[in-house]
Amino acid sequence: MEEYVIWALEMICVENHGVGAMEILFVSSYLAPGNIASDVLLSVITDSRSLSSAIELLKRHSLIERTGSETDFIIRKFTQSTIRKILKIVGLEKHFLFQILSKLRHQLVQVKYVDHLLSFLTHANEYQLFHKSIISARNLVLKNLVEQNRFQEAYSFSKEAFNFLRKNLGVAHPITLDFQNNITNLLGDMGKFAEAEKFLTSILKESIKSSNQTKELIIRHVLVKYLMEQCKYKEALTILETILGDENISEITHKIKLSAWNNYGFLLTEMGKVSEAYNILRDVLKRAREICDPEDDDISNTRMILAWILRKQRRYAKALEMYDEILYDRTQYLGELHFKTLKTKISSAMVFLYQKKYDQALLIYYDGINKLKRALGESHPEVLAVLVQIATVLLFKGEFDKAYEIYTDVHKKYKATSREKSKEILIVKLCIGAIHFVNGNLKEALGAFQEALEGFNHIFGPNHKDPIKVEALVRDLKFMISPVILGNRCSKVDLNENEITGKKDNDGCIPDYENKWPLHHSAENGDVNAVKELLLRGASYCQKDCDGREPLQLTSNEEIKHLLNLAKCLFRHVRNGNNCDILEYSAVIHARDRNGYSTLHWIAYHGNQSALRQILEAGVDITHVSNKGNTALHLAVSRGHTEIVEIMLQRAKRSELKKLLNTRTRMTGSGALHVAVQMGHLEIVKCLLKYGAVYDIRNNNLETPWHLSRDSLIDKILDDIHDLFPCARDGNGDAIVKLGRKGNDEIVAITGARNSQGHTLLQVAITNNHHDIADKLIKIMKESTEMEVDNRYRNSCSCDQTRSEFIIRVDVTDVISRDQTYENRRVTCLGCRADRQVALA
Repeated sequence: MEEYVIWALEMICVENHGVGAMEILFVSSYLAPGNIASDVLLSVITDSRSLSSAIELLKRHSLIERTGSETDFIIRKFTQSTIRKILKIVGLEKHFLFQILSKLRHQLVQVKYVDHLLSFLTHANEYQLFHKSIISARNLVLKNLVEQNRFQEAYSFSKEAFNFLRKNLGVAHPITLDFQNNITNLLGDMGKFAEAEKFLTSILKESIKSSNQTKELIIRHVLVKYLMEQCKYKEALTILETILGDENISEITHKIKLSAWNNYGFLLTEMGKVSEAYNILRDVLKRAREICDPEDDDISNTRMILAWILRKQRRYAKALEMYDEILYDRTQYLGELHFKTLKTKISSAMVFLYQKKYDQALLIYYDGINKLKRALGESHPEVLAVLVQIATVLLFKGEFDKAYEIYTDVHKKYKATSREKSKEILIVKLCIGAIHFVNGNLKEALGAFQEALEGFNHIFGPNHKDPIKVEALVRDLKFMISPVILGNRCSKVDLNENEITGKKDNDGCIPDYENKWPLHHSAENGDVNAVKELLLRGASYCQKDCDGREPLQLTSNEEIKHLLNLAKCLFRHVRNGNNCDILEYSAVIHARDRNGYSTLHWIAYHGNQSALRQILEAGVDITHVSNKGNTALHLAVSRGHTEIVEIMLQRAKRSELKKLLNTRTRMTGSGALHVAVQMGHLEIVKCLLKYGAVYDIRNNNLETPWHLSRDSLIDKILDDIHDLFPCARDGNGDAIVKLGRKGNDEIVAITGARNSQGHTLLQVAITNNHHDIADKLIKIMKESTEMEVDNRYRNSCSCDQTRSEFIIRVDVTDVISRDQTYENRRVTCLGCRADRQVALA
């Protein structure tokens, strides 16, 4: 191929227009490969007819390829590299690079030719002659790439250019520092806030050394913005306090300081201190009107934050009034189609969204999005942000398919602009995952959540509250999809707002505007009695406030520290499945963790019988549910711990039993019986039914356990129950007789089961006046109960006879009430015929 290129050059140079053709070929070899528009080369050959002839000559010798245009052409990478190699060998490379710089300067600075400029800079880099030009072009390249939304390429170029400047000018050179500042803006646009913070911190150090106070003030101000994006409120607050000093808002003359107060108000709002923020921003607005030009958009920016606060305070009429005022002003001095004007109108839609007036919100969004697309383009970040808001409204309306379509389209456009790890795209991924979750596509949901988690970790680091929340979603989904829990619908992640924010309506456990719970305040104030009472009532010992602080971190009281450390130690033991003396932790056994799990949940999860008996003896609430609505029974059932299930149901009080058996989870409405059936745990199914589980309990999909069964033995029991209840209602005695031929454990399970009205077979028969059916059932139940006690309590009498068995005395009222706990019943020993009172539980 090289030989052909050399031969073609020899042929071209002797032909008419050959010199021009070779000049075009040599210049093009330093431009970006692919399509070359002829207008780039008009400064090389100014006569358009000569240019066309030269290009045609190159096409005829196959050194370039034709396109649809007569004057445009395509040049391949191999041809370019061959030409550059030849020019370098003969010592003409620097000459042609200089020709490009001098003749193509005006073309290369255009946004559409940024690729050609990049290619030229890459090849010119090794010659000292061009270093000044490279340095002067760096900001232009960055700007042009960003204008085309080519963020990843801009990012790669910025790193190379920064290293070039650092090597040739030094770290502290003003040009290097200025370019670093531009890089931070790019990183902010890409959502790389942690990296932007790192760059700005470096610039700030150099600015402090140079004693440039104005520049230092600007850098601190921008640094606050990136810290706030990462929710590093404490660090941002520290810097803002440095900027603001002791100067009152009414005394400020510097616009940057006024803008810092603006950010301070915004920060307080994000931290939940809404009223304080509102008062500060009103003062900022007043001062801005005094020292700024009436058409200065900083005034409108402050009012936009105030409108946002009014929206958060549910002062909707006032918020809409303020948005209308801003819209009018921006229309006057920016124009109706300026993106800030359009954004004001679009922001007002959020007021209707908060009021659940979804159709009104959509009207504003659809009108605004079309104008915004014309102003900024289809893939501009502002356009994509509004599309996400439209999808969110559709999500709230329950139009999941439409919302999913928009979310996925936005996701593709973000990927096309290489903004895959911006905060915005990560929120889109979470929304896509949420829709998959609602539709029951758990694996797809898990994939979306894992992608989002990776991105949040990249932006914020693993200890930030957002990745921690997403990690919790991922962990729960993995648990659900694992072989142990596969098919179990009880552990679904609740994706409603309360679950995500961690704001639960537990009695006595409601957070304030700073996301501080009563335990936070009690710990901080050193109120020992209040802390004890809250832990006794099931407060979360490790819930974090908006600053990420747990109650333990807020207190200086040693007794409170001891209590909270005790809770921490107890949960560490039970979470790891370790044995421990529960009585040592009696002061904190009612506490919960941040997921709402009690110690009982973890003990049931690990199947620790010894710990279970201890904690039940201590009197914990056996019916307590986690944030997602799971009881400890749900967990024990899902893990297949039959003995744990039996112990819990035996020890439950009559008033607790119904609630424990039939509590349904929040997301899917699954009862313990749903879980046992789906998991195929036959013995647990029989145990739950024996203690009175509702056999036809329905989940949120209106499915009973019978619908979910995949096990033939479980199918048989549930089929029998479904058949027998109508028989008991209608008086079909033959079916009841067949019940007596079944195994003892099946009889106990079937006769213990209850329908959705809470009635057993016997109660259904009695209610419908089928006394013959009732008599048959009592006889069958008495025989099965005697056999059960016989099997479970052999050799339990104090007499020394070899065959010592017990039969329980069952009367009709006991059978009808079906008190399955059999606490402290009178039984008779068949060996010595003596009566004994035993606690069969």
